[in-house]
Amino acid sequence: MKRHTFKKRMISAVLSGAMLLSCAAMPLSTMPAFADVLVNSDFDDGVGLPWHVVETAPAKADFSISDGTYNIVIQLDGGVSNGGEGRHSLQFRHQRLQITAGTKYHIHAELTSDQDGEICARIGDAAGNEDVWHNSMGGTEKAVGYEPTDNIDTSWDTLKVKAGEKLVIDADFTPQKSIDDAVWAFEFGGEGTYQPVPCFPIGTTLKFDNMYLENDNQTTCPPITEKKTKPFAVNQLGYLPDMQKIAVLHSDEAITAQNYYVNEAESDKTVMTGPLTGISAKADKSSGQYTAAADFSDFRLPGKYYLSLDGKSHDSRTFEINEDLYEGVMTDAVNYFYQSRAGMSIEEKYITSAGANESKNALAHAVSDPFDDNGFVQTQWIKTYARNDSLIEASGIKQTVSGGWYEAENHAKSVINGANAVWLLQNLYERIAAKGEGYRLSEENAEIVTPENKDRIPDILNETKYELDFLMSMMIPEGTAYELTQAPGTGELGEDTKKYAGMLYHQIQDSLYTGLAVHAWDYIETKEYQGIKRIIKPPTTNATLAAAAVFAQAARLFQSYDEEYANKLLACAETAYKAAKANPKLYPAYEAAISSRSTGDSNVADDFYWAACELYLTKEDPYYLDELEAATNYAYHLDTVISGGENDRTQTSFNWGSTAGYGSLSLVLHPEMLSEKNLKKLKDSIADAADYYLTLEDQDAFSVPYQGGTFTGPIGFPSAPDSEYSGYENDSNGIITNNAIVLAYAYDQTSDSKYYQGALTAMDYIFGRNPMDTSYVTGYGENSTVNPHHRYWAHEVDS
Repeated sequence: MKRHTFKKRMISAVLSGAMLLSCAAMPLSTMPAFADVLVNSDFDDGVGLPWHVVETAPAKADFSISDGTYNIVIQLDGGVSNGGEGRHSLQFRHQRLQITAGTKYHIHAELTSDQDGEICARIGDAAGNEDVWHNSMGGTEKAVGYEPTDNIDTSWDTLKVKAGEKLVIDADFTPQKSIDDAVWAFEFGGEGTYQPVPCFPIGTTLKFDNMYLENDNQTTCPPITEKKTKPFAVNQLGYLPDMQKIAVLHSDEAITAQNYYVNEAESDKTVMTGPLTGISAKADKSSGQYTAAADFSDFRLPGKYYLSLDGKSHDSRTFEINEDLYEGVMTDAVNYFYQSRAGMSIEEKYITSAGANESKNALAHAVSDPFDDNGFVQTQWIKTYARNDSLIEASGIKQTVSGGWYEAENHAKSVINGANAVWLLQNLYERIAAKGEGYRLSEENAEIVTPENKDRIPDILNETKYELDFLMSMMIPEGTAYELTQAPGTGELGEDTKKYAGMLYHQIQDSLYTGLAVHAWDYIETKEYQGIKRIIKPPTTNATLAAAAVFAQAARLFQSYDEEYANKLLACAETAYKAAKANPKLYPAYEAAISSRSTGDSNVADDFYWAACELYLTKEDPYYLDELEAATNYAYHLDTVISGGENDRTQTSFNWGSTAGYGSLSLVLHPEMLSEKNLKKLKDSIADAADYYLTLEDQDAFSVPYQGGTFTGPIGFPSAPDSEYSGYENDSNGIITNNAIVLAYAYDQTSDSKYYQGALTAMDYIFGRNPMDTSYVTGYGENSTVNPHHRYWAHEVDS
């Protein structure tokens, strides 16, 4: 399922101020002769960019450019009644505008619609915190959070659009604040906060034309320069000397038989040449491109190189052949979690990489006082809250849940997502320790860096401890007067015991969407965000079992370093497992996704199996062995296709919504705990799964151990059952790397090098050998990902 999540701007933002605003049906010929700021002002040549459509799921729109207009068809408006968020769920935008204070601007736009409706137009910062112009309809209504001054339009009324009649916007304004990265946006989604009715009926076609933003000092917006993809896609880190080395030539046109050249980067000298192989007769299904392969596996000399089609041109990114290719990647990957810590200052000396920033200090931030994260416990699964909603504090219960790791979404801290990350990190530690190599990562050897690295605990466990402490704070204490007042999800509560002690709340998050690049520890006291509170979602069986599993896993890993802490973890694991058995059908609600992902999932059999596996390995209690073996669909087995959560026939063995694979991989690290028969069954299943992923690699033009699919009814948005998505689904890179983990496990168990190569092949895709010609790991590779969506790290909004 393709999901695009964009900034949901706050309508109650502080205005910068705009003067001399007006709107009238003025002929285009009367417009002042200013310099146009925009990169593209009309669509006569069939080009739309940088104008583009923004969809926030489940909102959906189609577009075309014809007869000189940009045409948008509303397919699903994304209103609250459809599981969305409101007007801003559909937008037409031009980004990266430069607005200069004191400069007079003239704005012009033309819009026609085949149905009556209304639209909101604004120019302001990309974060949505302040506008320099909006709607230009006049009026005296006071904007929330804004004190009006003379000659400023404070109307938030939408622009009314009549079917078949052209709406012409003409306005002059002089901003009193400069904005280096502004956006001109039209919002036309469904009903929600500040928008009582959908902007337009489903099926409406909007046509935009003659979009001008001009100023009187003749300055223009610099053109947007986009890096073009190179003909050859390569692993931009490079290749290990003795392993396979393949680049993929990809093109929109059919590829003819020809040679490729490997050139030394510094001297441009050709060091190897050979014929392209595997030339495709038809376009690849996933990428839509024709492909061929350049296999230079026999070339082993360390150095820096690039590929060429004529022996001279740089037709690929520069890459290395080197034994130490991936050195530093794990360090920086694990350091992400330190930088995501809530409730503490993040110091430069513990940050391992500057990424695309000029210095590591750009990523550091101080918390003046320890940030105690206090949330109001919720007794209902509510889709969306109003500002200062009385329902937020209805339970009368407030719980402090400080620490842990922030997620990318709205400063949320999810038990399920956090527990999944904890398992992966602890499994990394346990897998290497099980191989007998010893494992002590510290600042001195620059592998894992944490503030606690002077203690005797392995540093990767110091990092997971920070999240484990938060998870324990999310447990409902004995004696808490908590009671659900509304069934989650479809209402399948089963036998609701009303005894929730030992259960874990699902997550803590904001009651409303906050701006990008906003400090979680500051915004509650900031004027423009007043009325937003921290809320704790109801307890779920899923969250409780995920926590039980990682508590048990951590207990055995901490035992030799901190016995008291290990015993505390084990007690919490058993308490949580018992609470989940008493409340086996408290599922998170799919539809309660507003202001954060809800991680909906109505299958917990896999979670019970995972938790039982971890508890059995730690406590060696036959009770938990019986529990895990009772899960006959999962016991001693690794799936290759999962469903449930946000997945529908996804080709992988585990993720946050299908967790049985975690339990099986933990089991195989402790062969002494299994019978010979069950150990063989499990090892064979891991090898079979790995063979399946090798088959997927062989079938794919870019050798990806995954295939996209067609998904009917956006999972997580059941209110739009007729929607259909095709292609790579949400978190496809996570799925691919999970499958690489299975390949690595198969190599551990069999010593067959084909699995080792299979894992490396998956990494080739992640680090750049893909149709986007992009390394998906920030800071690694010549053309690596920048500005990923994240609530705090929002470089485009705040450098």
